[in-house]
Amino acid sequence: MLQRDNAPVMYQSFASIEADIPGMIDPAKGSVTTIYLRLTGLDEIKAQLLAGDVVQEERLTFYGAREIFVRAPCGTTVGFSEMPGNR
Repeated sequence: MLQRDNAPVMYQSFASIEADIPGMIDPAKGSVTTIYLRLTGLDEIKAQLLAGDVVQEERLTFYGAREIFVRAPCGTTVGFSEMPGNR
């Protein structure tokens, strides 16, 4: 984990990602890059995703975040996350 000001950057191994969300890393579908955004207003974001390529339906993590992962048209996986109390 790296951090500068309020912007953390986390590196995660392919094995760790695969163990957490099987099939999320799929070179055949494009990039193996994943961007994870912590934000407020997850429900509004989900409403705007429409029929995107959902990699992981909304879930509640062990650390309390609501998350959803989608694959962007360029192949990059994007995770949207909201922590409790940030709605």
